[in-house]
Amino acid sequence: MLGLAWIAAPAHAQDEPAPRAVLAVPATCLQYWFIPGGLQSPAGWNQAISFAACMQDATVARVDDVDQLPELVDRLELALAPAMELYLAVIEDGPGPAKVRATLQLAMAQVALITRARSSIVASPELATSAAAYARYAELHARLEPLLDQPARFAYDLITLIDREVTLDPTLAPEAVTQGMVRSAQHIALLLRRSWAIRSPEPGRKLMLE
Repeated sequence: MLGLAWIAAPAHAQDEPAPRAVLAVPATCLQYWFIPGGLQSPAGWNQAISFAACMQDATVARVDDVDQLPELVDRLELALAPAMELYLAVIEDGPGPAKVRATLQLAMAQVALITRARSSIVASPELATSAAAYARYAELHARLEPLLDQPARFAYDLITLIDREVTLDPTLAPEAVTQGMVRSAQHIALLLRRSWAIRSPEPGRKLMLE
């Protein structure tokens, strides 16, 4: 049985615990709030993952100053925290296939964070005609990329972990949907590895027990 005993989420820049808040459930997510049969039913875990995915933040900010970039990434990470906690709950307590899906969803949430952060950089209307505007835009992106290194590597670690476990035990991805998620994640991992020059996982690094 797949069991994730250690998954370290990216730390915020201040390394301070995030304040606990009441979970506000959007109306569009209420359809996933009630789980027929509870988590004892196979469909219950899928419902829990769907609820986490629905709760996932999709914020795109507007940033036009390099000094705003660290705060931008911190805000995006904090906004993602409720969905991450839900994924981690499934990873901790769910059956093997549900753990696989939740782990891949958690990895894709990190990739989505990277995409939203990049999309948050404001492009000047003069970008195509002004060398100064282009240079400022390029600098913003260049300064942002190192701040995205941690979520990129976290996503890569999660995907390679699942790739290894499913290869060892194909019953963890017993049907077409999960198998498709694994294949899609493998492609994303390859892109991450190229973009961030990520090395293969270190031999003996303990990511999983059980």
